[in-house]
Amino acid sequence: MKIRNYKRPTSPRLLDDFWGSSLSNFFDAPFFGESQPSLNVKETDEAYTLELAVPGMPKDAFDINVDNGLLRLKAEHKHEDNQEDDNYVRREVSDQSFERSFQLPDDVDSEAIHASYTDGVLHIELPRVAEKAKPHKVIEIK
Repeated sequence: MKIRNYKRPTSPRLLDDFWGSSLSNFFDAPFFGESQPSLNVKETDEAYTLELAVPGMPKDAFDINVDNGLLRLKAEHKHEDNQEDDNYVRREVSDQSFERSFQLPDDVDSEAIHASYTDGVLHIELPRVAEKAKPHKVIEIK
């Protein structure tokens, strides 16, 4: 299974030398409000299973689709601001969004893909197409 991710350009070497690596780490970090969830991929004889750690997102924030052998995952969740409770000293909860794409292997049955979301983990089951047993064939030489 191929995983396509966009790699952001790194900072020039000059910044590392002049400002130190902490500034270059800032430029390499994901843009504000955007991050990639952790991903596990399991493979069995029956299926591939993707597990994405996305705690705090409601089930309806996800958009999952398959097009031309490409599985696309999108999620966007905007946190509601409570006007009565504006006395935050510090607030780290923010809007969340991500998008990931996966090139599906040829042996995945794209019509049978299903997903579930429990305890902050999105599970996507990609069933494999059962291989048909090829009959034994004797070839005569003519």
